[in-house]
Amino acid sequence: MKAFITMLRQNKFLSFVNIATTVVFSILLLTMTIILNQSNIEIKASRNFEDKHLYKLSDTLLNEKEAEFLSKKDNFTTLNHFANDLLTTAKFTYYSAIWQPIEVADFKGDQIFDPYYEFNQEQPPVVIKNRIYKSVKSMQVNENVLKLNNIQIRNGKTFDSNDFNYDEEKQTIPLILGYEYSKYYKVGDIVDIYYYAKPFKGIIVGIIDSSQKIMTYSEPEVVLDRYILLPIMKFTDRQVLASLNDIFTRASLLSRINGIVISDLSPLEIRSTLNDISSTHNFRDFDVIGANSLGINTVVKMTQIHTSNLLIFVISVLIITTLIFILTLILTIKNNLETYTVLLISGLSINKIKNFISLKVLINILLGLIFSSLSFFIVLGDLIRLLPIFVAINLSWVVIVLIVINIACSKIMERFDIIQKLKG
Repeated sequence: MKAFITMLRQNKFLSFVNIATTVVFSILLLTMTIILNQSNIEIKASRNFEDKHLYKLSDTLLNEKEAEFLSKKDNFTTLNHFANDLLTTAKFTYYSAIWQPIEVADFKGDQIFDPYYEFNQEQPPVVIKNRIYKSVKSMQVNENVLKLNNIQIRNGKTFDSNDFNYDEEKQTIPLILGYEYSKYYKVGDIVDIYYYAKPFKGIIVGIIDSSQKIMTYSEPEVVLDRYILLPIMKFTDRQVLASLNDIFTRASLLSRINGIVISDLSPLEIRSTLNDISSTHNFRDFDVIGANSLGINTVVKMTQIHTSNLLIFVISVLIITTLIFILTLILTIKNNLETYTVLLISGLSINKIKNFISLKVLINILLGLIFSSLSFFIVLGDLIRLLPIFVAINLSWVVIVLIVINIACSKIMERFDIIQKLKG
């Protein structure tokens, strides 16, 4: 034991360099774990849009035309059936992500959540029934938005199929909050909101991971950190007919038919399919606009290139760090040859000394890993699913280093003229 303590005390500076190198390696590994996780999410999402034909549907019901159309009761069910068929057809994917601010009562957040914060045009709070409501960024989404963008939930859950069905009796609506809301709200909190001028109890069912993105018609990428997500509601015909004068029902129906068509079909095939659906319900008050597929494909390519470049850089630095670590350990062994001579004279075998060297290396590594593991829980505390990957790569690295050091130690000892050293 005294012999081992003696070895531990040798070359303190190089030992410090070993520990520091381990810390740097593990922090770089932590960075790579984060990059791999986020890039895996983004690449999976981008593949759902890559080389697809995208078309925006836009209703032509404006001003007097809209008023005239909605003055007829049957047209409400026409809109409802048309929207349902767009969502359920097997010939294309119907995607709705619509920017729509909502008002939140007694809002806990700050100005960064304002819909116009980035334009320096913050909206003042409004008083509704003696309560102060603040307008915040919000996005209405259908089922396909969360699925195609591979949205990851940090806490809670995503919307399930029932969350998209309107329930006039409960008057509640599930909400998913962006990552930056996690400082102010938690899963299970209930907030009073106004959504299309209708009061609801908003139940927070989930909080999104940081830097999650979705595609919209106007933007290839929208970061959701400061957004609230709401489900676009589906109605039964009975619900529609029972609320003909309700702004919420009217606006929701119109929102549902202003989505994006995503498909591998040719433009002619897309238009033919849309014509079939519109003819079925005798609804033709919409235009089909070519969405910015070029911009989306550019983002897809840039995401892949950016991810590849980051990984190449991090892996290169990891290799350099590993080489520095191994070289400092070899230098430590060479500088301690005189100490090993004394230990040999004291009766220790070469194998015992090699075992002590490996144990010292292991201790140095573990000290560095303890620090980096604490960093993992601080940075990725809620992403516990990444811990097995982080630990597995770290352990693999430890095994490789120990094998290399054992081989290097054996080579150095073979060249070490022990007899000559013992003769003095």
